[in-house]
Order: sequence, then structure tokens, then C-alpha cells
Amino acid sequence: MCSQRWEWCLALELLMLPHLFLATSIQGHSEHLVTAISGSNVSLQISSLPANYTQLTWLYTADQKILEWESKRTSFFNSKFKERVRLNQNHALCIYNVQKEDSSTYIFRVLEEYGREKEWYISLEVHGLQNFVLEITVEPQNYSKFYTCQASNPVSSKNDTVYFTLPCKLARSSGVAWIATWLMVMVPIVPGLLWT
Repeated sequence: MCSQRWEWCLALELLMLPHLFLATSIQGHSEHLVTAISGSNVSLQISSLPANYTQLTWLYTADQKILEWESKRTSFFNSKFKERVRLNQNHALCIYNVQKEDSSTYIFRVLEEYGREKEWYISLEVHGLQNFVLEITVEPQNYSKFYTCQASNPVSSKNDTVYFTLPCKLARSSGVAWIATWLMVMVPIVPGLLWT
């Protein structure tokens, strides 16, 4: 009975072995999302680079290289990014003036010292700018002292509050009445004094 359990355990381990290799080979393949607005600049960066590597490559698709770094020298490939990209000190891919058609999954490939290759994936979503006008008509039944508007999109969110004050109400006070009476008396007298 004991040997039969041992055989089952061994058979189970052998069945799991390919899955264990699959898990270790996929390890390091991380994908995260970066969002940007059309016309802005964006930086695609990998947070944990291996310590010893000999070559780095940024790709737009699996078949289209953007740039390659090897032995402290960067080579740019003939692509739509050629005049709009640079590699910073942390080996992040900086793309200037991103456009909607730049949306894609970018691949960062590292060749380690011992010939092992690792890849990371970064999805970039570029959204176009849209202008909207919000018009609010304030009537006595829906009057408030302030309104807070919130605008948001996949890239950012912003709040702003507008404060309203009541329109001036004319109210006669005793001082106002006295000034009005004084002006009614003085206006006809002043020209008479000037003519004499």
C-alpha cells in the first residue's frame, strides 16, 4: 500500500513537472497598463531589471524593433518612432507626442549575461482630447450657493467648485432716504447760487 501511494505521488509529480517549467519560464513576464493623452509624452519603464545584462531591446510588436542597446550604444530602427523616442538612463522608453495609433502592447526584451532572455509587456492606451461644455441654468427652485463639477477620463480626474452669491437687493435705509432728500433739495439751489 505504501509503495502504491509512492507511485501515485511520483506519477503526479511527473504530470506536474511541465507545468512547473511553464510557470518558471513565464515568471518575469509582467504586463501593466499605461494611459496617456494624445500629444503628450510618455515613459515606459520596467521597475526591476536583472543585474547583469548584455543587450536591451524595445519592440512595438513582436516583429517591429524600436531600438536596441548593447555595450553602451543605442541603435534606432527605421520605424514610425525613429524621431520621437529616446532611451533614458534607466533604460525606459520615452515616446514624445504620442498618438492614438501608438496604442499597443510594447515588449521590453533583456538578454542576460549567460544567454537567458527575459521579456516584459507594457500596454499603452492613448486617448484623444475632447472638449465639452456644461451649461447649467440656475433658477430659484434649484438655486444652490455652490456647484462642484468633476471631470474624469482614463488618464486623470479633476474637481472644481463654483461659488455663487445672491444678486444685490435694493433696500432703503434711513441713510439712503436722507441722502435722496438732501439731493432733491440741493440740486435746484446750486445752479441758482452760481447765477447770482
